[in-house]
This record gives sequence, structure tokens and C-alpha cells, in this order.
Amino acid sequence: DEHFVAQSARTLGAANGDPAIGPVVISEIMYHPVDGEPEWIELTNITGTAVALDDAEHGNGWRMEGASYEFPAGAVVPASGVALLVAEAPADFRSRYGISAAVPIYGPFDGKLSNGGEDLELQRPGEPEEVDGVEVVPRIVVDRVDYDDEGAWPSAPDGDGPSLERIAITAYGDDPANWQGSGAHGGTPGSVVMPPLRRIRISLIGPAGQRDTVIEARQGGSIVYLVEAAVHSIDTLMRPLDTVVVFLDAPEADG
Repeated sequence: DEHFVAQSARTLGAANGDPAIGPVVISEIMYHPVDGEPEWIELTNITGTAVALDDAEHGNGWRMEGASYEFPAGAVVPASGVALLVAEAPADFRSRYGISAAVPIYGPFDGKLSNGGEDLELQRPGEPEEVDGVEVVPRIVVDRVDYDDEGAWPSAPDGDGPSLERIAITAYGDDPANWQGSGAHGGTPGSVVMPPLRRIRISLIGPAGQRDTVIEARQGGSIVYLVEAAVHSIDTLMRPLDTVVVFLDAPEADG
């Protein structure tokens, strides 16, 4: 299937870049629990900064389409942490699974996740616009998972006990190759572990006469470097499937 998604960088006149990932992703889905257990969705913040799930200025919350839920004012996913959206009273869910008080739990959501597949979209509100005298709030897709119980999607989460679990948190999510059945009955709500960091080294050789300067900026699962150097090595820590984008800046003219 063709997916038209936001890109991690503008590539006008060139091949499309990688999909934009984050800052919050859908990391685990319990869509077909065994009888007597609740449905739930786990969200993971892949950045080092807490992400508010509301637009405090305009009073509009983020939404989980497919579960018919709008997050309340003050909702947040902690830095490098998780939050849960559940189909029962949050206090009951916390007690049922022994979830830490540090993990926010929201709900209950009104919708029922389809056992045969569902298009889940985590959406943030855009800047309100006035259309024909009526205020309209555009919705921007942050993450999407159109899961199924057939084809390339794992079958164990379809009523056998496991949840549907994202394999690589910082990789594209709407791809069955990036999902598996969890190894635990009932799933592992609230316990996502970010992939381990690995050290890599990149050597850059540019035109002579450029300054020896590196500026680093982290963008979700990507590390972006602006490099101004004749010869420079980058030594950094990355997670599997993270992306390194390197820009070699033009030298300044004399005078």
C-alpha cells in the first residue's frame, strides 16, 4: 500500500526523505483481549522533553481517532516515558496491572477497537481557522497504525492473550514488519524500554579552508549535524534504526 506521510525533512526536487517519527508514537495495542480484560493503547514519548497532549492556548486536546477519545486539558506524556489510554476506569486499570504512579493513564475511551483491524491515528490540533464564520480546528497526524489480524500482521494478538507490540520505537509505525505479539499474556502496558544506545563514528572530508565546527540537533529519532570542517570525525551514541543527517556547510567568502 502507498502511504502519504509527513517527511522528516523537505526534499523539494529530490527523492522523498524518511517519514517523520514522533515526538509521540503508538507503541503497544491491546485490541482483542481475552474475556474480562480491557482494551488499551500505549503511547511512548521518544524525546527527552515532556509532550503536552493539549493546546492550552486554544483549549483543544490531542485525539486518538479509532478510539473516539480526546485527551483532557493538562494531559502529558513524560519525557522518554509512556502514557496509557484505556477502556476502563484508569484507577481500576492501574490496580489491575500494578502500573507505576509515574505513568499517566487516561480514559475510559468510548470506542471499541475492532478485532479485525482498525485505523488508529494520534492527532494533534493545529491553529484554529475561521471557515464561513465557523471556527475549524485542523487535525495533524502525529502517528498512525492501521493494524490488521490478517496478512503480514501477527496473529497472536487477535484474542490469544498477547498485545500488539511495536518492535522499533523510533522506526516507521504503520508497517506490519515493525510489529510483533508481546511475549507476555495481557501485554506489557506502561513498561516500554527504549532501545539501547550504540556508539558510532563518522568521518567527514570536505573542501579545504572550512572551519572545524559541528552543531548537533536531535530531532525525534534523528541526529542532524551541520558540519563546517575540512576533515572531521563525529563520535556519537545512537539507537538502532536512528538516522544521521549530515549537512556540509559552504565556506564563507573572504572579506
